[in-house]
This record gives sequence, structure tokens and C-alpha cells, in this order.
Amino acid sequence: MAFVSHGWHARTERGSSAARVCMVHEQPAVSRRALLGGCVAAAVAAAAAVSPPEALADRDLMTAKRSYFRYATRAESGIDWFVTDLYPAVQEQKWDAVLDAFAPRSDARDNSKKAEYGIDRKVSNMQRFLFDPLTIWAQSFAEKGTGPNFRYLASQEKEFEEQMDRLRRIAKGDKLDFSKQNAGLSRQDAALDAWNKGRDAINLYLARANANLSRELRRLDSIPDDLSTYKTHGDRPKAYGTFQ
Repeated sequence: MAFVSHGWHARTERGSSAARVCMVHEQPAVSRRALLGGCVAAAVAAAAAVSPPEALADRDLMTAKRSYFRYATRAESGIDWFVTDLYPAVQEQKWDAVLDAFAPRSDARDNSKKAEYGIDRKVSNMQRFLFDPLTIWAQSFAEKGTGPNFRYLASQEKEFEEQMDRLRRIAKGDKLDFSKQNAGLSRQDAALDAWNKGRDAINLYLARANANLSRELRRLDSIPDDLSTYKTHGDRPKAYGTFQ
């Protein structure tokens, strides 16, 4: 007599005096594919558990480099625009030109269906040239979610945005008493003060970012007090590993 239930096999053995019932546990058959699959999964899990810090550091370094070449260079071009286009407009009180820096524009390509249907994204030159690249580049300095470097860079980018909004309102002709920063200042002086404070925020941002770049990446120049000495990014060495 024999029966099988949940892996247990009952076998009746007959001896010389009486029948004995033996319960024998039988392991279910395991396919070769399942066995190999389990081994591979275990090996992958073990490798992940013991990944050396150097491997994680290399991955983070590559991410930081990709962000640098994509967004830091865009920010650098935006800073050129900030110095060579926006500053002269502020200095010469060309308020329409200043306001044009904040005017929304379509970022759709020519003959884009999005523009045709009116669903294209509209951003200003200020947003495209500086706000966006500075904000996104700062994220590459985040450590364990945020970290002190990211928080500092984000705070300077926020200060820059606030000063540029102040500049926009001055150019628009809003009352100058909306801020204590404008107290006792003419319209031109208030606008120049907003631009200068925006420059200070950019310089503080760049100083912290430069201090945390890997050695082989070129540092970005700050904006000097004497703008006649400013060099646009086209006049600077761009070679990988060049220091300034």
C-alpha cells in the first residue's frame, strides 16, 4: 500500500511478523533551469551587496561629468548673455530690452505641431539661459537626497531669481518702494543694484561649484567687478583638463 501527500510518501513494508508503515519524505524535483536561475540571482545579489565604494564613486563621478558638460556649459553661455546683453540694456535704461529678457517665448522647433496647436512650452530667455541650467546643475551636487552643497547652490540660485524678478519689476515701472532695497535709489540705480546683486549670487554659486568639481574639469570664471575685463566663453580655453 502506498500514497503520496505533500511530498510525503507512505510505504508499507512487510516483515516476517507484521507489516510496518514507513513515512518517507521525498524532495520535489528541481529543474536545471530553476537551479541555475537561483544561482545567478544569488550571485547578482551578493555582488550588489559587496559593491566596493570605488564603483559607486565612479558612477557618481560619471553622472556629475555628464551634468557638467550638459548644464554647466549652458550656464556659462547664459552668463555671457547676462553680461554682454542684459547689463548694457540696464546701464543704458533700455527698459523694453530688459523686459524682453523676461518675455515668454516658444521653445518648440520650427514647424512644430505643438506650436501649431498652441501647446508648446513657453519660457523666457532668462529662464532658458540661466534659471534652468543653474537649477539642474545644482542637483548633480546633491548627496543622499540633498546635502550641504546642493542646498547652498539652490539658495544662491533662488537669490539670483529674486534679484532678477526685482529687476523685471523695476524695468516694468512698478513703484520703487515695493522693496527696502530700492529705498532712496533712482530707477536706474535700483536696476543696476538688482543686476549687481544677481551677479554676486552667481559668483557665490560658481565658487562653491568650482570647489567641488573633479580635478580634470575646467572651472568656470566668476564675473569680475570690472566688466571690461570679462571674457566670453568663446574667448576662454575649453580643452578638457584646462584650469583658469
